[in-house]
Amino acid sequence: LCFIADQDAGRKGVFVDFFNRPASWYRSIALLAMRYQTPIIVGHCPRVSANRFRYRAVVERIIMPEEWADERDPVRWITAQYAQAFERAIATYPEQYLWMHRRWKSQPRGARTE
Repeated sequence: LCFIADQDAGRKGVFVDFFNRPASWYRSIALLAMRYQTPIIVGHCPRVSANRFRYRAVVERIIMPEEWADERDPVRWITAQYAQAFERAIATYPEQYLWMHRRWKSQPRGARTE
């Protein structure tokens, strides 16, 4: 099962930092992994050839069920872990990230807008 996890989940999402700003993430990845006690593999496929469609599959992080077992808020913890993995991938290949989408458009209730 594969998800495109880097999408704004609206005001009802889980807010964790993404590049030092709160971003809304869907709970579904964490909830499914917790329900079935399955690892989460955070990966990406950077393009490795400018003139050909060649990509390399990279596993950025594997989040194991035993890691969240003792967490007070496992949904938030899991979400923060894969957000951090996304950050590392994007920092490695910033030119391949779709920066124009409005990743931070939803903010937690009571957050000040700049």
